[in-house]
Amino acid sequence: MVRPGGYLLMLEPNSAYFLEGLRRFWYRMDPQTDPSTEHALNHSQLLQQASPYFERVSCRYLGGPAYFLILNSMMTRVPLWIKPTIADPLFFLESIYARIPFRWMHSLFLAQWRRTEVPVMKPESQPAQK
Repeated sequence: MVRPGGYLLMLEPNSAYFLEGLRRFWYRMDPQTDPSTEHALNHSQLLQQASPYFERVSCRYLGGPAYFLILNSMMTRVPLWIKPTIADPLFFLESIYARIPFRWMHSLFLAQWRRTEVPVMKPESQPAQK
């Protein structure tokens, strides 16, 4: 629960990513994932569903070479011993990749929302709590 005026921060896979089909295939084939629960989200659709209770403060699309090979090295099976060697070049490439303005080029989004003052309506089937 987020109180009115509070903030919600989310880092989620981006369903608009151009390699989303490959991600879904990976989830089906990789025994470390559960494809029935692992799926990417569309920030715009999510925000539309959450309105009028939340408003967007910011949304940034991210996820390039360092994201896949350093942060998700367990999923991509990059050996731990090689990460110190490849980290600096990958972080440099990541800083360049992050400037690409198209959301379909990024595998995840980082969004910050603010909870509005609109009260959440209780479903009619539930009795009001005192």
